[in-house]
Amino acid sequence: MAGFAPCVQALDLLEAYQTAIQHNEEYRARERLFHAAAMDADLARALVRPQLHYSFAWYRNTYDSDQSQLVYEGDAALDFSSCGSDVNCVIDLIKNVKYVEASADYESRESSLNLVQPIYDASRFAERDKLQTRVQKAEAGLQGFQQQFMVQLLDAYLQWLGAEDAVNASRQQLAAIGLQQQLAAKRHDLGVGGELDLFEAQATLDAEKARLSRAEGQLQRARAALELIVAKPVAGVQPLSMQLPVVMPEPASVAAWQALAVVNSAELAEQQADKQLAELDYAKARGAQLPRLQFAASYRESELDGGQGFYPAATTKGFGIELVVPLYQGGGLTASRKQAAYRAQAAEDAYQYRQRQVRAQVAESYYQLLADVSATQAMQQAVASAQQALQAAERAYQNGVGPLPVLLEVQKKYYQAEKEWRLSRYQYLSDYFRLRYLAGSLVIGDIQQLNDWMVEAERVEDGY
Repeated sequence: MAGFAPCVQALDLLEAYQTAIQHNEEYRARERLFHAAAMDADLARALVRPQLHYSFAWYRNTYDSDQSQLVYEGDAALDFSSCGSDVNCVIDLIKNVKYVEASADYESRESSLNLVQPIYDASRFAERDKLQTRVQKAEAGLQGFQQQFMVQLLDAYLQWLGAEDAVNASRQQLAAIGLQQQLAAKRHDLGVGGELDLFEAQATLDAEKARLSRAEGQLQRARAALELIVAKPVAGVQPLSMQLPVVMPEPASVAAWQALAVVNSAELAEQQADKQLAELDYAKARGAQLPRLQFAASYRESELDGGQGFYPAATTKGFGIELVVPLYQGGGLTASRKQAAYRAQAAEDAYQYRQRQVRAQVAESYYQLLADVSATQAMQQAVASAQQALQAAERAYQNGVGPLPVLLEVQKKYYQAEKEWRLSRYQYLSDYFRLRYLAGSLVIGDIQQLNDWMVEAERVEDGY
């Protein structure tokens, strides 16, 4: 029906991820860039395979020479011996001999087929290895991007849940304050309550309305952030089960996580590829100073039309071994080799530093996760304690032995404790995924496992 938007089921985490990898333009661009980089493997093989070239040339030629030619135009043969002592005969023969300029118009065609096969070329072989290493770097880069994409998606998803929890908590507190305001008004009308309770309830209500407005604004920003990643309008997200376990990470030692990172980290794999590329640049520069050996074969055909007296049609065949020995290029080869050596040493230092940096990041993330576990468990206990305090304050106020400001303050602390407990769970999950990302062990199975703890949310309309 016109004017009504269809109901849309709220996304769970796995659906959000599957939608994102299909529609997110940045994700698709990175995949296509990887496929482009993967073609370096074919280029690497082409460097050491035979190179076969065919060429064809056609020319329209005009030949002019400054030298002249003697041309005999008589009917009889040019034979002075036949004249004997007859001078007039000799004169007649000489009259038929003329000087003409040498010129001709003709066409020429030439075709050739050349084959070259490298036998030994250290510089070329190093370039082949560089191309293969670039493919490995591209694979590591794509893996790192995919893992980072999972972390970004989860963070945006959890930010939505956190903002949604803040809105719900504020609305619940508003409803509770409204009930307390009504009760204060009745007690005032009955003469058992003072104006202070009424004013206190109204002030608390107004302050909570302002907090609700800010929370709703944060929810809209969280929605926009998730939709940017998913690249589709999002109606809503499914919340986490209250039974989600918050447990210590496995393996239960920072050294084990650091060892995983050294082996599996995509960032370290990229850095190691950069180190190998620098080493291969040095090998290429050094190889440019070494002799090059290659097999060569050729087949050529040439033909002239209208050019008699110049060159006949010809065919040339040949094969052999070509040796090129670099001797001196103004010192450029030596300078290039030294330059590449310094860069290789710098790349080794950068890799070692990056490895220590990753170890430090893993340790920091691991200890942060331990703190998250303790904080979440403590906040869960704080919620239980705050709930008991709220129940006691409500009974005291209803029995007329507790003031309303105390009840409102206890009520506020309860909702704040519950909100912080929920946020601590989200922080735990975010830090857990980050630790697995740093260790290079984050996979789609982690999203699937977390998705099993999502609960069905109500259907909503038009994305709200």
